[in-house]
Formats: sequence, structure tokens, C-alpha cells
Amino acid sequence: MRRMFALAVIALAVQSHPALATDNSAVSVFAAKARTDTNLQEMLFIAGEALSWANDEMATKANGKRLYCPPANTKIDGERYAAIFESYVKRKAWTQRLGPWGFEGYLLLALEDTFPCQN
Repeated sequence: MRRMFALAVIALAVQSHPALATDNSAVSVFAAKARTDTNLQEMLFIAGEALSWANDEMATKANGKRLYCPPANTKIDGERYAAIFESYVKRKAWTQRLGPWGFEGYLLLALEDTFPCQN
């Protein structure tokens, strides 16, 4: 339920990009392209900021439970979101095409993995 809320927020914030519509739209290819493509980094930044907003909302409205827990005062730019995304995708060795989640869902998984909450 929490993830669905976060993904709904992102769906409103992110625009489509030609790299997502090609045959090279595998998650791993998208992650590798984002390392140097400033447009993809901007998309990751927008999605990441929407997730950050949803994460903060979850903390106030879901009994203090967050989706992920970055250190206090952590600022993440598009390049850092791209690095977090690529690192996670490489560790998981994902090669499937971007599916119904798009890259946003994978970014959420990457943030949850990179900044786990101590429950």
C-alpha cells in the first residue's frame, strides 16, 4: 500500500523519455545510460524527489513508518540518484525490460536497499 501511494505520486511527476520507448529499455541499459545522460539524471531526480516527498508524508501519516531512511540532511542530486540506481541494478543483475513499474519502481527499491530503516 505504501509503495502504491509513492508510485502514484511519481506517475504525476515524471515525463516520458525516448530511451524508455526503445528496444534498449532494459533496466540495466537505462541505468548505464543514466550515468552520463543528464536528461535521464533529471528524470531520476524528479522521481527521487517525489519519492522523498512521499517518504516524508509516510513518516507523518503512517505511524512514523518510512519507505527508506536516508541520513539526516542528505541531499541527493540527479547524478547521485543515477549512481544509487545503477549500483542496485548491477547488484541484482536485472536485465528485463522496464515493465509496468517503469524505472520509478526500481528507484524506490534501490532507495529502500541503500537507505534501509532500522525497524
